[in-house]
Amino acid sequence: MPDTKDFLFDEGAQNERTRLAWTRMALAFMAGSALLFRAVPTAPNPTLAALPAAICLTLGAILFFASFHRYNRNQRALKHHEHPMPDGVMAGIACAVSVGGGIIATVLVVIS
Repeated sequence: MPDTKDFLFDEGAQNERTRLAWTRMALAFMAGSALLFRAVPTAPNPTLAALPAAICLTLGAILFFASFHRYNRNQRALKHHEHPMPDGVMAGIACAVSVGGGIIATVLVVIS
């Protein structure tokens, strides 16, 4: 009888799904920045209106490349049978910037 443990659990699949989720989040930030940049020319203060768009674009690029780094680090650890725990830094940064961007956007709406 074959060992069913190998068929039921694939350690690489979790890492791949997490990588794809971070990529989707990074692309969502970049798409959001494109929408915000589109509204910049009609804003009363275009320079100030471009700030949230630039922040979203920068965060999207950072998340995109950080997800590559995280995926590669975890794949190496899985190949050597080490099991690293997620450190939560990427999630914390994404959450902080999302909340900060929401606050900035709210202030800009109230001011204008």
